[in-house]
Amino acid sequence: LRNSIHSPVALLSDENVVEWIWNKDDGVVRQLIRLISNETCASPTLKNEVKAIVEKFGYLSTHVSSTKAESLPKSAPLTSFEARKALKEALLELRRCILTGLEATEEESLIYEIEKVRAKAKLRR
Repeated sequence: LRNSIHSPVALLSDENVVEWIWNKDDGVVRQLIRLISNETCASPTLKNEVKAIVEKFGYLSTHVSSTKAESLPKSAPLTSFEARKALKEALLELRRCILTGLEATEEESLIYEIEKVRAKAKLRR
């Protein structure tokens, strides 16, 4: 049980935060990507924009905690602080992308409802 409960993000090292949020399969970003890619109601635009953001920040995948770094080459492109800062930027871009997608979906839904009301009004005439 202890291993499944994460320490507060403020107490984790930068390396562990990046690994947990960006890299781990049960982390925030990987789960979000799976949910969006498997969601039938998610627009292709949203899926493509999320994919582009993940590719843009793909270099975060090479930034792992020091416990796993022993098995990888020592050419880390970022310091831990820079990786955490990049993670923050990536999360903000993902947030913007998702909110924009929700706004577009809401607009499409509203247009559909307006057209539905107009069609009913025409039938009554």
